[in-house]
Order: sequence, then C-alpha cells, then structure tokens
Amino acid sequence: MKNPFSLTFGKEPSLYIKRPVSFSEITDSFESEEPPKQCYLITGVRGSGKTVFLSEVADYFKNQENWIVVDLNPERDMLESLAAKIYDEAGLRRWFIKPDFSFSFHGLTLSLHGETPVSDVESLLGRMLSKLQAKGIRVLITVDEATTNRYTKVFAHSFQSFLRSGFPVFLLMTGLYQNIQILQDEKTLTFLYRAPKVFLGSLNLRAIADSFEKTIGLCKEAAADAAKLTRGYAFAYQVLGYLMVERSAKEITDGLLSDFDLLLAENVYEKVFSELSAESRRFLFAIAEAEAKHPKEIESALSFSHGKYSVYRKRLIDRGILSGDTRGEILFALPRFEQFLLSQKSFR
Repeated sequence: MKNPFSLTFGKEPSLYIKRPVSFSEITDSFESEEPPKQCYLITGVRGSGKTVFLSEVADYFKNQENWIVVDLNPERDMLESLAAKIYDEAGLRRWFIKPDFSFSFHGLTLSLHGETPVSDVESLLGRMLSKLQAKGIRVLITVDEATTNRYTKVFAHSFQSFLRSGFPVFLLMTGLYQNIQILQDEKTLTFLYRAPKVFLGSLNLRAIADSFEKTIGLCKEAAADAAKLTRGYAFAYQVLGYLMVERSAKEITDGLLSDFDLLLAENVYEKVFSELSAESRRFLFAIAEAEAKHPKEIESALSFSHGKYSVYRKRLIDRGILSGDTRGEILFALPRFEQFLLSQKSFR
C-alpha cells in the first residue's frame, strides 16, 4: 500500500488528525456578520501541525463564495505581494489597475480607473480593499512561520490601519511561540497584542488509536499503546505511522523504537534543543535525571527558588516542551524527549 503518513514538514499528509474545536473557533468568528476577531495567531512547538492546520482553514475559505485567500511570504515585501496577488486574482483585475501598467512600486505611479494617482502601496491597497468591500468580498491573508523582521512589522502596521478603516480583511499567522511572543510585544502593534492565540497542543489519543487501527490494522490494545507512545504529538503520529506501514509492523519493536527516536531527534528535537538557553537546557537535564519528577526534587538539584523554578517551568510549557496537565509532577509533553536529553548529555 502507498504510505499515507508523511515525514515531510509543511506538506499536508494524506492522513492527519483534525482539530475541530480550533477550526470552528476561527471559521465561526471570520464568517460572522460582525466578526468579533479578525486575526488569530497559531502557535505550537515544531512539528505540532501548524502549517497543516493553516492549510486546512485556508482551503475551507477558498471554497466559500465571496472570499479570496492570499498567502504571503514573510521574507519578502508583504504589502507588494498582497497588492499583486489581489490584482492577479481571477475575475478581480478588471476592477483595479489599467492593463498597460507594470505592477511595480519602485518609483512608478499607479492609478485606478477614474481616480487620482497613488504613489505608495498602502494607499493603493486601501483603494483595492475599498472596492472589494463594496462588492461584498472578504480577504483572508495567511502567513506561515512569521518572524519579526522589517517586512512583517511594516505589514502589521498597515494591517492595523486596514482594520481601523473597517475593511473586510482577516489574518492567520503561524509561528513558534517565542517568535509570536516577540511580535505581540511590539508596543505599537496593539491589535497583535490582543489577538487570540490558538495553541496546537496534543492530538486526541483516541483519534490516533482509531487511525492506527483502521490504517495499519492494529488490534485495539496495540493501537492504544502506539497512540500513547506519540503522546498526541502530531509529528510523532506521522513518524510512527510511517514506520509501521513501511515495515508492516503490528507492534512496537526495539528496532522500530530506535528509528522512531532517531527521526524525532534529527527532524525536530535537535533543532528545539539548539534554540534553548543554557539555563533552560540545564533545567530540562535536571528533569530528565530526576526520579520522582517532583518540583522540590528539581529545585534542590538546581538550587532554584520556587519562583525561579516556576518561571522556567511556565516558559517551557508555553514552548510546548513540558506538560502542564499534572499537578505536583513535571513531565515532558514531547514523546521520548527525556531519552533524547539523556543521550545528548552522554555525549557532552
């Protein structure tokens, strides 16, 4: 059989577990006659399925009447790209720029039919959005893996202006927690500070087990064990399913587990680990080596006050590395991350 699981980041796999609650929250808000929110920030650890979820929402709106969806690259001039992509949208061009104009903003003055010329892209976009608004068309802008650079900052300022003007524009941004946090901390971007975050945490374990039963043919007990091994982590679900299909495996063997660990480490964990501060790494090593995983044990091993312990614990929960579900015990949210840390320490 063709393997329905995928190890490729950013590509929508043939088989994945949906997130209906988060999906409905966004679509219901955007489709309201008077939308309560016009921007959502989608965050989560690497491999949590941010891009796949973004694509699912974008595909939904692409199929809705009177919606256009524009995807922007945060490493390019986002305002120019937005204007160009709206202009190129099938059926809309006739409303905007005369066909003999070249779509470049570097020193070129553009004009709309029967209107005074404009010489900057934000003004041009304002007029384009005004025409779309008059036609009852809404615009969804998607930005995958947003970072804090000059293009993103300029775009965010302009988007805030479009919101103040009452234009029907909507924004979905994905990003790692730390990158989204930096964006929200920009004091002048108040709409981003207030924008709700959709944190993509663990997938439903029952849904993962059902998927393994139906796709791989595991018995209920083996499917439940496999689902627990993933801890609901989206990329782990893909990795484990991929390996089991490739090997026609019906149970978790030592060899399969070894390859599972290797793929998680090479594709995600090494990068996640490299982005942490030295003190955060020390904190995680202490958890991995602790026997009881109790806060007092960690605080004692690190000579941390309870306040300092709480700061690091929250920071790593926010990043999706630690779980905040269990009181009185500190656990990893990522599957077999403890084993990854111990292997890392043995080579230091």
